[in-house]
Amino acid sequence: MQNGILTRALTRFGIPLMCLAILSAAPLRAQDAARPVPSEVEANLPKAELRGSAQLRWLGFRIYDARLFTSNAAAFDWSSPFALELDYKRGFSRKQLVSATGKELTRLEGDQPDQPEILQKLNTCFNTVVAGDRFVALGAAKDRVDFLFNGKRTCKLQHPDIRQRVLSIWLSDQARDPKLSRKLRGM
Repeated sequence: MQNGILTRALTRFGIPLMCLAILSAAPLRAQDAARPVPSEVEANLPKAELRGSAQLRWLGFRIYDARLFTSNAAAFDWSSPFALELDYKRGFSRKQLVSATGKELTRLEGDQPDQPEILQKLNTCFNTVVAGDRFVALGAAKDRVDFLFNGKRTCKLQHPDIRQRVLSIWLSDQARDPKLSRKLRGM
């Protein structure tokens, strides 16, 4: 019940993924950061190693743990392949995830004519999540992001500049939570 109340509150205020100033991007505990590289990341990113990690909390509730993987733990660079893992600690519907992504895209880049097309594509990529579910976004190419849900590929999203446009939500200086973004990028 408590999870349902939290989910409704996050949705009502339109910020289920990236919350406003009341968030804290806590570093992951050492044992969380020491978890092995997910097999789907190892299979798709040569020499994948953890670059950075953070934990998203809202009003003290843990929302998800995030980890960024790069080849040989190299410095984050938009022109190089990487993988972003979100390990959810709360549930969200597919609709909530797509809606929150749309709001963040608009916040980051304003209204763009192709955003409805991107969101329609994301609707086929995203699944409803419950505590313990994991999404991995493989940013292997500038115009493509592969999404994997609990280790299984859900889609190959292809669109001009899609890697940076969508994953900037977590990995840019303009992210809603810059502190989380810097931790993920190992800064």
